Amino acid sequence: MNAATAIIQIHHEATSTDGGLAFCIDYLTISLSTAAVFLIRLHKTPNATGLNSGVTAHYLKMAVASLENSDQSETKLGVYLARTIREISRAAGFEDFKAEEGEERDVA
Repeated sequence: MNAATAIIQIHHEATSTDGGLAFCIDYLTISLSTAAVFLIRLHKTPNATGLNSGVTAHYLKMAVASLENSDQSETKLGVYLARTIREISRAAGFEDFKAEEGEERDVA
């Protein structure tokens, strides 16, 4: 849990201050996305000790924002993964993640 939140926090801070990391290099993008998915899985695990749902939602929003704001690649991998994390978050019960225009609303 600490590693996942640290990865998200570091990437979020770096994308707003360090242009060199703003290219959303694939392995950083995958690490950030994996950390977000881990937090969602931890949230859905019964009897898991860790973050409350408000804090988890905050870190998920940071991860999504970092992926979207730092993606300068031609493939738009960061944007795609941000959308996927948003959809998984909605399916996990995080109501703060509204579907954007053109996004699927059902993740079943």
